[in-house]
Amino acid sequence: MPFNFLLTNNLLCNTSWVENGTKISMSPENGEKILFFKLDDGNNSISLKKALNMRNDNQSVCDLLVYYQKIDVNNTKKIMCFAEGKGTDIKHAVEQIQNTYRVFCGSLPKSILGQVIWTAYIQGNPGSSLKNTKELKNELICSGIKKCEIGKTKFEQFIRTV
Repeated sequence: MPFNFLLTNNLLCNTSWVENGTKISMSPENGEKILFFKLDDGNNSISLKKALNMRNDNQSVCDLLVYYQKIDVNNTKKIMCFAEGKGTDIKHAVEQIQNTYRVFCGSLPKSILGQVIWTAYIQGNPGSSLKNTKELKNELICSGIKKCEIGKTKFEQFIRTV
């Protein structure tokens, strides 16, 4: 997957995303690199799917890919987080993240895959029912995601503790 495609077509100019009452955001602190890429973006997602060699138009991608890195002497971790804002269908959000992760893994060299920590974050609308989150988190971890959160922690708290 060419990251130059993401940079030129999907990079958001801030570290906040809002859609249908669901918000995922982060305020950068000193020494942090944060990039928000909007993946599921109507017509733009069609060209993204093409860049990812997704042959089935019905394959769904998650809303965001967030790159996070804290630069200091003791920490050089690079984190990629698949994020999804979901009203009520949390199970569908898990499927979208799994599909996006699978496609990214299939398009990146193994040497690059091992250089980052792959995570997932699902933010439900305020008041949405978050049932079976333990089971759904296990599904994500079994897919290869190293750490995940489903709506109980603010995004910036989650990503900074990976």
